Amino acid sequence: MSAGSLSPHQLGVLGQLHRHGPATPGEIAAAERQRPQSLTRVFAELEGEGLIAREPGPVDRRQSMLTLTEEGRRAPQRDMARRDARPLSRR
Repeated sequence: MSAGSLSPHQLGVLGQLHRHGPATPGEIAAAERQRPQSLTRVFAELEGEGLIAREPGPVDRRQSMLTLTEEGRRAPQRDMARRDARPLSRR
């Protein structure tokens, strides 16, 4: 993976939010067949890069709801374009 590329876990989280809308970390983890603790770093990285936003849950304000930002909606397309533009390495 090159610098600036999204990891498979990051792409999975962004894809879940894009397809299904706002969700809790637990819902995303279940959909990705992961434990919420396994994705804690991924959520923090995406939030730090401005690709997702974290807000208190509407029912239980102790629970977080994750949503895509506008930048997060564009990130997978940019990532694919960057990967497609890379020359194939010779073996």
